[in-house]
Order: sequence, then structure tokens, then C-alpha cells
Amino acid sequence: MFKKFTVFAVAAICAVSSLSGAELNSFPEVKKAGMAAYNAKEYDKACEIFKAWTPKAATGYQKWFCFFWQTKALRNLKKYDDALKVCDAYIKSDPVVQDKAGANFICALIYVSKNESGKAVPFLEEAINCPEFKTKYAEMHRQACDTLVAQLYFLRNYDKCVAAADKVIPTIPAELQEQAKVYRVLALFDLKKFSESEKAVKELLPTLKNNYNKHMISYIYGQILLKADNEDEAVKYLQETIKLNPKGWRSNAAKKLLLDLE
Repeated sequence: MFKKFTVFAVAAICAVSSLSGAELNSFPEVKKAGMAAYNAKEYDKACEIFKAWTPKAATGYQKWFCFFWQTKALRNLKKYDDALKVCDAYIKSDPVVQDKAGANFICALIYVSKNESGKAVPFLEEAINCPEFKTKYAEMHRQACDTLVAQLYFLRNYDKCVAAADKVIPTIPAELQEQAKVYRVLALFDLKKFSESEKAVKELLPTLKNNYNKHMISYIYGQILLKADNEDEAVKYLQETIKLNPKGWRSNAAKKLLLDLE
């Protein structure tokens, strides 16, 4: 009996997923078929299904769901300009504030994928400044905070990076603050605020879980210690830099510093 039911269930799912977006008559069918296509990495088909249902969407949730997965599929296809057009249309449809903030975050991710960090920043700031966004989409809010701090650092806007980190870190759960704190330290160091960066490093190092973050911060700390003429401790952290990521550019720089100390 169970085997027969399973066969019929699978057949039903396959039948729904084989339909085009225009042939689907209810949101549950759209959701099932669209996600089946997406999970099968048939991103063009997923886009077609979600796009076709968007004008028929009866609720804000249906509109958000179709928007979210359509843009995600387009990003996987690297059709970034098409994804931005979908974002623009969705934002202009006047969704509730938390969903609009979510759309701003997705716009930012698309610009990051296009290597256009400067265009991403305003969308990230608008998303983060929406309290309802944090309440409804806590994980996306945390990602937006991390992305903003990182992109400001990559833009070499170090003062703004530190200011943004100081603003967003208290809004992130303590166990998830690592990434923002790492870029804050990097920015402080590049601003030549060595005493502040050393204090931040000492607080951060014992808490780091990500090995790449340990690699970056060990390199920074090694340089800070060299500037303080503490060569023995500097050697320890420069060696740790190399151990954590032997092929990284920071490791090559650490090897050069160690050679200079011999």
C-alpha cells in the first residue's frame, strides 16, 4: 500500500513540475513546481514559473516568494541585469516595508556579484535601517550587516567601515558577530589606529572560529607587535598566519617579514 502511494505521489509531483508557469492554476502548484525546477538546477524553468505567477499573486507572501526565488534563480544564471529589473519592479509594486527592505538587500547582493560595491552600499544601508526587516528576516539582516561592513572595507572607506561596524555589531547576536568584527579590525589597522586595533585584536582573537579570519587577524597582530618592537611575539603570530593559510598573499608577506627579522 505504501509503495503504491509513493509511486502515485512521485508521479503527481512530476506531472506538476512538467507544467509551464502559464499552465499552473494555484499557488501550491506554483510553489511545488518552481522549487522542483530550482532544486534540479533548472533555473530558467524556475524563473518562468515564478514570473508567470507574479501578476496572479493574491497575497504579499505569494509576491515575495515568487520574487525571492526568481531573483535567486537569475543570480545562479548570472543574469544580473535581469535580476535587477525584477528587483526594481518588485520595489515599485509597493510591498510591505520588511519585504521592500529584503528586496533592497537582494539588490545589494546582485551589485556585489557584479563587482559594483559602491552601488550595493545604499541598498544595504536602507535594508539595515528598517527595524521590521530585522524582526521578520533576522538571518538576512545579519547577512546585510556583514556585507555592508565588508563592502565598505573593500571600497577602502575605512572610517565609514568602522562606523558601520560600531552601529551594526550590537544588533547581531553575539555568536554571529565575528565577520563584522574582523573587518572592523582590518579597517582600524589600515587607518593606522594601532592602539585601537591592538585592543580589538586582543578581544577578538580568543573568540575566532573561522580559520581564514584567524589567518587575517594573526597577520595584523604580527604587524602590530613588530611596530611595538615585540619581535618574539610577532614571530609567533606571523608563523601562525602561514600555518593557517600557506598559499595566501598574507602568508607570502608574513614570510618576507620573517626573513627580514633573521
